[in-house]
Amino acid sequence: MSDCKPPAGLTRPIVGTPANRHPQELDSKKTMMNERMTILTCLTAFLAIFMSHAQMAEAQDVTSFSRSTSPLTSSQTQQLNGFIESNVTNLASETPGTVVEARKSLIAPLLRAGTSNVFREAFGKAFISSTENMMNGSEEVSTFNLANAFQVLAFIRTGETNEMLARQLETIKGSDRQADARRNAAASMLAISLKTTPPDLIRPRQYNSIMRSILTSVDDAGQWQVLQREFEAMGAITSNRDIPDDIRKKAIENEARILEITLSNMASDDAKGLSRSIAPMVLALRSQFIGMTGAMRQTFQTMISPALERVIRSADADWDSIQSDMASRKSYTIAIQQSMVLHRLTSGVTDPNMEKTVAAWESGDRLAFQKSAADWLK
Repeated sequence: MSDCKPPAGLTRPIVGTPANRHPQELDSKKTMMNERMTILTCLTAFLAIFMSHAQMAEAQDVTSFSRSTSPLTSSQTQQLNGFIESNVTNLASETPGTVVEARKSLIAPLLRAGTSNVFREAFGKAFISSTENMMNGSEEVSTFNLANAFQVLAFIRTGETNEMLARQLETIKGSDRQADARRNAAASMLAISLKTTPPDLIRPRQYNSIMRSILTSVDDAGQWQVLQREFEAMGAITSNRDIPDDIRKKAIENEARILEITLSNMASDDAKGLSRSIAPMVLALRSQFIGMTGAMRQTFQTMISPALERVIRSADADWDSIQSDMASRKSYTIAIQQSMVLHRLTSGVTDPNMEKTVAAWESGDRLAFQKSAADWLK
């Protein structure tokens, strides 16, 4: 059978095979593709720059009336609401970079020197309203997103924003690591906010609400770091001399209750975990007392002394659990020592059993500890 070959000169090239295309045609297509990629890259960069400038312009517009001491006009209020809502949308993003940029954008107008209380109040109300769904549905929102929202609240610094931060301590449910991480973020920002918010911006009823929320959340704290931050937030009220004395006295009472609740929970929980919060609490109390004068010192002694004595009793009650962990044992050594030092400062009485009690704890001699502690507690 003869081969069926086409006549010479009639062989057709296979369409689409690069090897059979003309070199000039290939170069032309490559050039077109490169040009398209360049155009797309430029467009992307332009859009990014445009959005950045738009955000900066919007922030600058809001900043233009941030020093106003008169109530905001309807136009200014609308502009502020638009600025906050657009950034809160990004604050709820699943992209970390977007969240961080939104937080920075929201905080920027609040950092300007001379920002008025009127502007802060309006900003706080708008931010709380815009983040209502995020705050109320905190279990579905990531800890990262919430922590960034808490930071914005801390920078606003009004009575209402401090209340909102404190309320989060009650709202967050559960005792797992994630719940504690959220509480820790809220308590840390609350402590910072209370230290930096002018007392005249927080009404007495708001202080009472804040203290109630902190106290209510103490039982739910599963990690000593959270308890330390909650105690620090309460201490920010105690330490501020510009706050009315009746509110400060209530804060001292609440600090004593936090200390006693923690000591009680040590007996029913993992003592070596919670015990590490006691030393920072006692050290904070000592600093507070040193800064007090007059009748406030007497109030402090009356309310705190029983809790200090309980620190020593709890050392014996939870001896095995605390002594078995090196970090907890070292931390509680400071708690015992500073409780005795603070008791001496408040009472004015020097007791030689203090050194014996601390030495017995450090050496692990329980019988010697019980004897010297009993003599000290008389």
